[in-house]
Amino acid sequence: MSFMLEFVNPKTTAGNVKVSVEEASIRVPVDKQAVYRAQLFSVTSNLNASATYTTPGYDMYYFTHFQGYVYSDVDGTLHIEISMNGSDWRRLKSISVSGGSTVTFNEEVIARYYRIVYENGATATSTFELVGYKVVK
Repeated sequence: MSFMLEFVNPKTTAGNVKVSVEEASIRVPVDKQAVYRAQLFSVTSNLNASATYTTPGYDMYYFTHFQGYVYSDVDGTLHIEISMNGSDWRRLKSISVSGGSTVTFNEEVIARYYRIVYENGATATSTFELVGYKVVK
């Protein structure tokens, strides 16, 4: 993302090094919203049949959204869990993942800590990818 600041007709006054601007043309990209996105985790692994993978809990205190995606070549279930203290976890949402598809999530932060629990189906995976981000919008 780049910004260009273009001044039109700058004038200086006698004996003054300051520049006064009568007209200014400021060009700003269409997407003016600043977004900060930091990757929390990226897992590319295989899971055994009926295995469960749990990410650590992540402190989301300064962030507005918890985002990411999961891809699995077999069926499974993605659970988003929240906690106010990092110890007592509550299930916020469960999302079914059909084998061979990518599922995204984008949750507005309502608790201090977030984590993902992924439950694999009855077949072992040969391809599994789980990625998560913390975002400020």
